[in-house]
Amino acid sequence: MERDVCDTESGFKESVLCNVFVCLQETMSTLDILTLITLYAEVVLFAYIEKKLWKTVYTPLNILMIPYAFVAAYTMLLSRSDSVADFFYPSLCIWIIGLPLFALPSWLLALYLKKKERLSARQTAPFKTDIPMRFMNILSITLVGMFMLRLVYMLHTSEHAFGTDEFGNEFCGNGIWGHLHRVLHVLVIFYIYKFDKEHKYYLLILAGMFLVTFLYGVKAWIIVPFIAGMMMRIYTGKTKLKFSLILYVVLFAVAVFYISYFLSLLIGRGDKAADVSVIADYVLKAFNHYVISGVMGLSQDMELGILEEPHFGYVVANVQNLFSVITGDEIISANNEVFINNGLTASNVRTFFGTVYINTDALQFVVMILIYSSFSYAMMLWAQRSNSLFVNIVHFFYMAMLFMGWFDHYYFHILMFEFPFWVFAIYFSLKLLARYGRFPKLWQQ
Repeated sequence: MERDVCDTESGFKESVLCNVFVCLQETMSTLDILTLITLYAEVVLFAYIEKKLWKTVYTPLNILMIPYAFVAAYTMLLSRSDSVADFFYPSLCIWIIGLPLFALPSWLLALYLKKKERLSARQTAPFKTDIPMRFMNILSITLVGMFMLRLVYMLHTSEHAFGTDEFGNEFCGNGIWGHLHRVLHVLVIFYIYKFDKEHKYYLLILAGMFLVTFLYGVKAWIIVPFIAGMMMRIYTGKTKLKFSLILYVVLFAVAVFYISYFLSLLIGRGDKAADVSVIADYVLKAFNHYVISGVMGLSQDMELGILEEPHFGYVVANVQNLFSVITGDEIISANNEVFINNGLTASNVRTFFGTVYINTDALQFVVMILIYSSFSYAMMLWAQRSNSLFVNIVHFFYMAMLFMGWFDHYYFHILMFEFPFWVFAIYFSLKLLARYGRFPKLWQQ
């Protein structure tokens, strides 16, 4: 009598694979398995095509889909635990459809440029830069100092508890302080890129700027500038992409969570502050929620039949809000008001493609994805051709927003317009001061 490979002692690897396959069969339908295979086959194939066409892996499509592929796998793994909701595999179809749409402008543009012999290879040298670092240091330290003075003032006058979301929003979420906080995003990317062994004191300047954003309390605006700066370093060869670097980035992300929740749980609640012994478990749960919230949010939303009413205005909220800033009208919040509990806590984010999908009809979805992709690749070409540090800061900031596509859609934030405004405001200010300034010592490197 023949024995199944799962029962043989000699075929340990085969038995493990067989057990995994049996487990998948018990929890997934054949259609679910085919959907999963299709998604990851697309990711592998598209990454290969991007590398062949653009001669680099640092393209908008890769930066969008590869992090999502890892986060989706992690989400599906956690969904098999009792504490997390079951995963709805048809939700992957939104990305299966979205990825080829996003890829189309990339491939058409690459083929056109290749035909015209205008396709650039990957950047291997530092960007063109002639920056007066003494002036930049004074600017950065002055801004951080202003925020620290504001912090002291608020500790004596604010009605909100230190470490709460309300305190952070009052601190630098609105008004002139909110705009100055956006300037710090630019400077964070700049200093991460410029850091080297000869200028270790840049780390102190970075620490001060990161502290301001920690106090603001929105973790994405810590992660996005950090990722942008690191991608710039890797892209130009200033930093090698190694396992140790990936480990450091992961540790940085974990540190962001621990410090944020220590502020809110240990400090910010006064007599109700959490015991230190329970914070680690709480932060682990919060970390898992943050990582899976976008993918799982879309999964549950689709399983429930889409709870939101489509609102195309949310997708183009940044354009509307740009005019609102000029006219003084009320700013529209594009934040999703529908929260769904994933077993860890409630989530209102739906990933890059998911957020567009739930707010558009079929035609609007296709058009908007093509626009986002065309914009991203046009920005990449501009950055490559100019080789300007300032243009590349804008480009890699947008790339970092795509990197966070596993979480939500960041392109509808007004920061899409405000960030390049501040970048080029700094650039043209430096040009004017270099030409007409009367303080030559500030121009020393």
